[in-house]
Amino acid sequence: MKELDLSYNNIGNDALKQVALALSSISTLERLNLTQCEFTAKGGTTLFSILAKNSRLKELIVDRNHLDGKRLRILRDFVSNNNGLVTLSMNHCHLREDGGYYISQGLIKNRKLRTLLLSGNDLGEEGVLNFSDVINFGTFAV
Repeated sequence: MKELDLSYNNIGNDALKQVALALSSISTLERLNLTQCEFTAKGGTTLFSILAKNSRLKELIVDRNHLDGKRLRILRDFVSNNNGLVTLSMNHCHLREDGGYYISQGLIKNRKLRTLLLSGNDLGEEGVLNFSDVINFGTFAV
C-alpha cells in the first residue's frame, strides 16, 4: 500500500493507535491523510513514533486535529528523524507558539522537508520567529 486516506473519519485516539500499529508493518506507505480524524497529540504520539521509522513516507497530512504545542515533543522528534518526509501539512491544528517552537526545532536536523503547511494555527509573533533561524541556516526550503 502506497497511500492511505482516512480523512474526515472520527477515529479518535484509540483507533489511531491501532492504525499506527498496523502501519508499523507497512514499509511502502508514501502518503497518509488523517485530516480531521478527531485525534489529539495523545493519539499522535504513537502515530508519530511509528511513522518516524518509515523512510518511504513522503507526505503526511494531519490538518484539523487538535495538536496543542506542549505535547508535541514527539512531533519534533518525528520531523527531526524522518528524512524521507517531503510534505507535512498541519493546517488548523491549534499549535500556537509552543507548537511552532517544537516543529522548528525538528526542522533543524531535517534535510528533505520542502513543504510545511501551518495555516490557521495562531502561531503568533514568537511562533513564527522560531522558524527564522531554520530558514536562515538554509535547512528548510521555503
